Amino acid sequence: MHFTWIGVVGNLFSAYNTPNPSLGASGAVFGLMGAYYVFLNQNDTLFGRSGQAIMGRVSQTLAMNVLFGMASPSIDNWAHIGGAIGGAVFAASFGPKLYLMALPNGGRIVVDKPALRLPRSIESIPSKIRKRFRRAKRRMLVDRYQSDLSSKPWRKPKYNSRPRNRNVRPRRSVLKPLFGE
Repeated sequence: MHFTWIGVVGNLFSAYNTPNPSLGASGAVFGLMGAYYVFLNQNDTLFGRSGQAIMGRVSQTLAMNVLFGMASPSIDNWAHIGGAIGGAVFAASFGPKLYLMALPNGGRIVVDKPALRLPRSIESIPSKIRKRFRRAKRRMLVDRYQSDLSSKPWRKPKYNSRPRNRNVRPRRSVLKPLFGE
């Protein structure tokens, strides 16, 4: 889930509903609470009573903070409410929906089946980047562009006096003697 967008939704609610500028990340924090509430609600069969108890605590925390915000004029409740709504919408749309799947050997595992998925072209971006990094690393190793830096910087590096490639011979002088020495 993209938590940055939750903060943006909270700030948009604030900008639309109040003339005062707001500052801070409280809208995003409320968005996380709204997303957590929806996550627990969508997966209530998996979490049971403990999930319901946590949902009650999250809703109490949200309500208490909104009441404190109404008592203080310097608190931007619209950012909080907008963040909570944005987090809930994002979690309902893109959040995980967990199921128990039975295995042939009698065991069970938890699997995720989200309501909406991003297009495969977007979901495959991390694997494409990983492949490109691996390919670049292979090329660097083949072309012998390998760093002499230690992979463990806290240890004292061990330097060899001989070159890495044993097939490389020292270069001879290109200039030939002028007078047949």
